[in-house]
Amino acid sequence: MRARPRPCVVCHVRLLGVENAAMTLDVTNSVIQTAGVLAHWNQAGPKGIKRLLPDDVQEDFSLIKPGLIFVMRLEGNDGHTGIVEGLRDDRLITIEGNTNISGGREGVGVFRRTSRKQP
Repeated sequence: MRARPRPCVVCHVRLLGVENAAMTLDVTNSVIQTAGVLAHWNQAGPKGIKRLLPDDVQEDFSLIKPGLIFVMRLEGNDGHTGIVEGLRDDRLITIEGNTNISGGREGVGVFRRTSRKQP
């Protein structure tokens, strides 16, 4: 039996989005260097990187800003992440790697999603 491939979605976030922005703005890229979504989340707090919890966002939607990295915990130790592009009504507009046209998290490319419901 073959081992399940490990998603590399955090690499998409770091390399495609944040790294390019950091170079453009001539600032240091402070995104955690890991390919694991939940490892990224877990390491961010102790490094002083602010994390927003679903309850925080439910109380104040204005906390959702373009450029934020979102993290979703799925079943077991699986997760998914992407970059927030904006907010329209009650839906996030996101850029997500390792997804597909139908929105699956094991995908074929980087896509804009316009139907991700807020937490």
